[in-house]
Amino acid sequence: MKSEPAFKRSRPVQPLVFWLENTIPAAYREAVREGVLLWNRAFERLGFENALEVRQMPEDAAWDPADVRYNTIRWIVKPGDAYAMGPFRANPLTGQIYDADIRISADALRARYLEFSEFVEPSSWAAGTLPDVLPRWLHPLATAGEGTSSLLCRYDAGMAHQIAFGQQWLALNNGADSEDFQRFIHQALVNIVAHEVGHTLGLRHNFKASSAYDAAQLRDRDFRAQHGLSGSIMDYLPAHLTAEGKPPAQYFQTTLGPYDYWAIEYAYTPYDPQSDISEAEMLGRIARRSAEPALRFGTDEDAFGSSSRGIDPTCNLWDLGRDPLEFYRLRLDLTRRLWENLEAKFDEPGENYAKLRQVFNQGVAEYLAAGIMASRYIGGIYHRRDHLGDPGGRAPFRVVEADKQRAALDFLIERFFSPGSFRFSPELLNRLGAERYWDFERTVFRMSRIDYPIHGIVQVLQAVTLFRLFDALALTRMQDNEVRFEKGETPFTIAEMIVRLSDAVWQETVTGGNIGSYRRELQRIYLYIMEQLLVKHPPGYPRDVTAVARANLLKLRGDIENALQQPGLDTYTNAHLQEAAARIAAIVSAQMEVR
Repeated sequence: MKSEPAFKRSRPVQPLVFWLENTIPAAYREAVREGVLLWNRAFERLGFENALEVRQMPEDAAWDPADVRYNTIRWIVKPGDAYAMGPFRANPLTGQIYDADIRISADALRARYLEFSEFVEPSSWAAGTLPDVLPRWLHPLATAGEGTSSLLCRYDAGMAHQIAFGQQWLALNNGADSEDFQRFIHQALVNIVAHEVGHTLGLRHNFKASSAYDAAQLRDRDFRAQHGLSGSIMDYLPAHLTAEGKPPAQYFQTTLGPYDYWAIEYAYTPYDPQSDISEAEMLGRIARRSAEPALRFGTDEDAFGSSSRGIDPTCNLWDLGRDPLEFYRLRLDLTRRLWENLEAKFDEPGENYAKLRQVFNQGVAEYLAAGIMASRYIGGIYHRRDHLGDPGGRAPFRVVEADKQRAALDFLIERFFSPGSFRFSPELLNRLGAERYWDFERTVFRMSRIDYPIHGIVQVLQAVTLFRLFDALALTRMQDNEVRFEKGETPFTIAEMIVRLSDAVWQETVTGGNIGSYRRELQRIYLYIMEQLLVKHPPGYPRDVTAVARANLLKLRGDIENALQQPGLDTYTNAHLQEAAARIAAIVSAQMEVR
């Protein structure tokens, strides 16, 4: 409520005051303050001046930060874990917010030194299991279970990874002590605080907002300065990094997006009792803008982490731009460049070799996220929350374009399932030393290996991505999508996907030559999936899947038998192909349970 209702713009009767706990490092207080006050821009459009205020907690304060009468931003030390949260207490009947506090862990900014220092048990991939090699922020992405734990969003750990990966990229291109590096940290903290303040104001996540702008707009400095990087600061937004390594001026979202202004307008516009419309009609007029492109919205239950229940490839965590596939391609290009320059740029005298391992593992996490999230295009559906009668309103569903699905499959084949997808020099692998200090979890005593388990890591990257493509729910949706494509479009089918994947995974059986160790493991994973489909008949799979898979296996057995006739095969390749042929014969001849 305005203190001066007659004025076009006035201070509120009671501004929302946030106190900065005196434990916040002095170097970061300005960024925290900026993140809070960012929301004043939205309230100014509603006629409020200084709706939010920031005050510094005195060193000799007589009150405790836990006092419910004070809204505080607290700096917490939680060793080994990045942490950011914006809880609040509200009246369940009126929605009035009584108290709001934000907690930020110091490790969010220390992530460069802490993240991915160890993989505890990455020695091997076992059929049907997922080894404990995944960073904490990726566990929800990689699990396909339907339980709540697999769908939880980890903004804290995910943002820590973005800070860590971005810092390494800056170190590679500009130097870790540059002025640009300090700007990077400042913007990251502004983003974290503004995101959490948004929650205290009642806003939910908007995981579709990152697709509001296209790549050309994001490359435009003037556009970024005016509009930011995304349609909302309530998305989980990655660090904005360029392929050229040049400072892009804006690394993180530090402005409110169109959706943020819209949400605040709906929640906080004062209603004039003298108006000729009801309050419900006033709110309805605001809400009817939902079909506007800049106001696109998708929240937690739309994204579902990245389980197969999330159907829209533009509603993701940790992507950026209207074409997420282009973003994943860029991120893997950056990762390859980091790996190629690892020894030259990060091999510093006096540092231990665990530093190289940390940087390498940050790239592994980028690969894992790209494989899981890009696979959502396959069988994907664009989902809208428009209502009947909205101006420009659209139907709730539209199948992802067939050519876009083919492009996503091309991307996955090139980056994950081709003979050249994973190649590392022996010199690099022999320098990826493990950290040997005692941490709070006594990790050093739980490591089964201290050398780098490269085969286990590559297997995880390939297995998780391949399992996602053969997920039962995704394939069922893909079958339904075959009758939903727009007229004139050549449908992307289950049969096309299976044939193309098989051709890519088993490429050497046609082109000839020996099969490398990463490829042999990929082919074993593929056969494991086929065995599950054809012999165990897991529930939920369309019968067309098993029929096409069986026909394709019979063709594959013929290709393998032909390949075995080639001269010059090494011992590994010859033994592997013999084993594969025998396994296929056992699979296709196994008695099929009648249902």
